[in-house]
Amino acid sequence: MGDRKTVGELFQPPPSRWGLRGDPYLWEELAKDLSATPLPKNFSALATTLEDSFERLSGHRLSDGREATVDRFKEAGSLFYQISLEFWRAKAFPLIIKRFGANTSSKRF
Repeated sequence: MGDRKTVGELFQPPPSRWGLRGDPYLWEELAKDLSATPLPKNFSALATTLEDSFERLSGHRLSDGREATVDRFKEAGSLFYQISLEFWRAKAFPLIIKRFGANTSSKRF
């Protein structure tokens, strides 16, 4: 976990590759939303925190399929409102978990 004290700090730096054009916007929102949330004590608590924030901000569950839309991102451009749920399950949240130092072999996402 290093010197990180909040869940939001686990979002730095952002990934170098994204799923769809709306994913960077959601990443920024999640980092801000979780910026004051203390790091939990274990992987399970972190996973729950990430899933809850994701669902509240995106309006979607990670299990909702492969892609979804976030209507408030439409103002950024015609394609920027689409997010890749697969990206969040397979890349983004595993990256956060790795940074946390948890066992990444778990298939929670």
